[in-house]
Amino acid sequence: MIDISDGLSSDLARICRASKVGAIINAEQIPISDEARKSEDPLGSALNDGEDFELLFTLSENDCGKLLKAWKEPVPIAQIGRITGSKNVEIKTADGQVSDLKPEGYDHLK
Repeated sequence: MIDISDGLSSDLARICRASKVGAIINAEQIPISDEARKSEDPLGSALNDGEDFELLFTLSENDCGKLLKAWKEPVPIAQIGRITGSKNVEIKTADGQVSDLKPEGYDHLK
């Protein structure tokens, strides 16, 4: 689990790198905040802007299904993709195209 204050794309890459796995996320399933919707590129903002005060976490597919079914809290949760055995972090668009997801969020070391 990680907060995505540096941007979803960057923090997902950090989780995957630390766990030695990859991920594929579905563009259509990414929650887009009201603030991000105001930008020229709402999906880009949702992927790369920070300070969203959201958490990103992974679960097994079985546990994810159980959590989504049981979740009754006022703060919504969303399944945005899945962990893969490759070391690539990718995004799948609505038309089925898959491409690398470059970490373009905030980098504290730059």
